[in-house]
Amino acid sequence: MIPGLKFTPDPVTQPMLHRIMKLLARPMVGQFARFLMVGATATLTHSLILFLLVEYAHLKPQIGNAIGFCGGVTVSYILNSRFTFRAGAGAGNAANFRFVRFLGVTGIGFCLNGLLFGLFHNMGLHYLVAQLMATAIVVFWNFFGSRLLVFFRHPHKTGSDA
Repeated sequence: MIPGLKFTPDPVTQPMLHRIMKLLARPMVGQFARFLMVGATATLTHSLILFLLVEYAHLKPQIGNAIGFCGGVTVSYILNSRFTFRAGAGAGNAANFRFVRFLGVTGIGFCLNGLLFGLFHNMGLHYLVAQLMATAIVVFWNFFGSRLLVFFRHPHKTGSDA
């Protein structure tokens, strides 16, 4: 059912697991699930770097947050490139340009998050609710932006040439 997975749940005895596995076997759904896992890993990396720099290196939280953000973005790019979108390492300028496109998509997502957060918070929502709503929207921007603008497959190239 899912490429590389030898376990296939029985639709009669395990109907829910069977439905979930069938859904995850769809290319974009599985890709989005991997994207969410990568995002969680990048967020954990960001938070861990922030914590370590503030608590043990005694840096200001703003500086620790900026460095942590850079670490999270780097982890996100590497894992999305290899695990989510399977773009391969690429060569020279192609890989560099892909990273620049990724930074562009991520930067737009960062700005969009700020705008949506401000909008929702100014509407009277609690700041955590506003952040959750903004993040939920931006996740889709980041996924489709990455899929369509960063890790796309060029129609005339194959493999890691894209």
